[in-house]
Amino acid sequence: MSRLSTLLLAGLPLLATLATAQTSTIIDRAEQAPPTPPPTPGTPAAPETPGAGTDEGTQRLAEPRRLPLRLLAALDTQVYATDNIFLVPENDPQSSKTALVSVTTLTLRADTLPTVLANGQLTGSVGLTYQRYLHGIGKNTTAISDLDFESYALPLSAAYRWGRGWEATSSLTLGQLYSVGGAPAHEKLYASTTGGLGLRKLTEFRRDLILSTGVNLAHAETWTTVPAALPYRDDKFDTALDAALYYIKGNWVLTPYVRLGRTHYYHYEEAGPTALDRDDTTLTGGLSISYNYKDMRSIRLFGSYDQRFSSQDNLTNDYTYESGTLGLGLSASLRF
Repeated sequence: MSRLSTLLLAGLPLLATLATAQTSTIIDRAEQAPPTPPPTPGTPAAPETPGAGTDEGTQRLAEPRRLPLRLLAALDTQVYATDNIFLVPENDPQSSKTALVSVTTLTLRADTLPTVLANGQLTGSVGLTYQRYLHGIGKNTTAISDLDFESYALPLSAAYRWGRGWEATSSLTLGQLYSVGGAPAHEKLYASTTGGLGLRKLTEFRRDLILSTGVNLAHAETWTTVPAALPYRDDKFDTALDAALYYIKGNWVLTPYVRLGRTHYYHYEEAGPTALDRDDTTLTGGLSISYNYKDMRSIRLFGSYDQRFSSQDNLTNDYTYESGTLGLGLSASLRF
C-alpha cells in the first residue's frame, strides 16, 4: 500500500470526529451528515533517488520518539448555502426557505503509537471535538437563528489495520448539544452516548486513483432536556454504507462520494408520552474539489444532495425531506 493510501486511512477517523418547533429541527440538523467531504489523502511521497534504500552517504542513528502519543489539532470552517433550512417535506411552505450556514469545527486528538498484533497494527485514540453551527447568515429571522447550536463530543476509538488497506474500528462517543442565544442562553438540549463498529477498505487502482468503501453500525441513546416539563429519551440504531473515489492530480483532489443510511428509532417520542417506532432512509451524494496549498492546509469547494424517506405509521409529523448544499471550506491541522 502506497504512502497516499496510508495517509488516507490514517485521516479517516478525523472525518468521523468532524459531524439535531425548535428541538426537532435542531436535532435533525445535528444528526444530518454534515456537508464536509471525505478527508484528502495528502501529498504523494517523493520519488526515489539514486542510492535511496542503501547504506551510502552520511549515517546517523534514529532518535526514539519522546512521546508515546501522536497529537493532532485541526480547525475547519465552512460556509454553505442550503435550499431547505428547516429540513421539512416538499409540500411544507417552509421547504422553500433558503439560508447560509457556517460551521466551525475544532478537533483535538491523541493517537497511540501502533502496536503489532498478529498480521496487523492496533492503535487507540481519544479526542475532543467542538462544533458551532450558525444559520441564516445575513438574515434577521428569529425562526432560523433559533436553529443555532454548539456541540461537544468526546470520542474514544480503537482501529486495527491489516492486509492491503483494511481497517476495522470500534468507538464510543459522549456528546452534548446546547442552543446558541435565546433565553435561557446556552441551554442544554440533549446529551447522547453512541457506540459504533466500522469496517473500511481502500482499493488503489493506481497511484492517483483510490477508492474508499465502508460500512458502519452505531447505536445511540439520547436524553432530551427540552421541554423541561417533558424530558424523554430516544434510542436509535444506524446502519450506513459509503463510498468515495479520490482522484489526485498534484495538489488537487477530486472526490465524488455517496452514502446510504438507515436509522431505526426505538420508542420514538413525538412531543408526547406515546412511544412510537420510526424508520428513516437517507441517501447523500456529493462532490468535493480541494486544493492542498500548504502542508496540512487545504481549501475546498463542495456540493451535496440529501434525500430522506421516513415512515409515517401513526406519526403526526412527516420527517421526509430533500436538501441541497453548495459551499466553500478551509482546513488547517498540526501534528506533533
